[in-house]
Amino acid sequence: MARIRFYVCCREIGNEKVIPFDEPGLKDNGGVEAVEEMIRASSQWYALLGEQELPDGDNQDSMALTVFALLETWLEKDAPTIKGALDGGGTGIVSLKCARRYFFYKFCSGGGQEELIFQSEANVEKHGGIQAIESEMSERASWFFRLGTLWFPTWVEEPSKGNIPYRRVKPLLDAWFESGSPRKPGKLGQKPKVASKAN
Repeated sequence: MARIRFYVCCREIGNEKVIPFDEPGLKDNGGVEAVEEMIRASSQWYALLGEQELPDGDNQDSMALTVFALLETWLEKDAPTIKGALDGGGTGIVSLKCARRYFFYKFCSGGGQEELIFQSEANVEKHGGIQAIESEMSERASWFFRLGTLWFPTWVEEPSKGNIPYRRVKPLLDAWFESGSPRKPGKLGQKPKVASKAN
């Protein structure tokens, strides 16, 4: 078995790659600290995905499955990154070819029906940004609140109205409940009643 350490790094926004280092490779490059400094120097951002033991020899299938699993776990943790040395990078500034980002909301219609809705980052950009999306949302809501964002790998089924990944969204909902269920008022919210004048 060979123990391999996996990193994901980005040379330029939207152009990321996974780099594996086995134990001889780490040793040849001066050890873990030297390898990470080498990656940092040539990246806008990078992250350690983890370590796995793989069979010796031709293990391309095992390697691919391992990379997919590590990337998926990293994305579920909101893709944390370390700032690299190249211009344009920064901690948390991530645009990935291997994933799509979605914004999740708790939404209540004018009729009082609550639901979980979401917007893809592509749709947000198409409609002029998050403020434009939320302004449009406000027009048809009594209240709404952005729960947060989640990354989804391109090789898994995208969220849809009939297929919301509740396992992934549950931590966002739990955090919202724990913070007191905050809400942003929409334009269809109940207006205070005005007392009628006595005759």
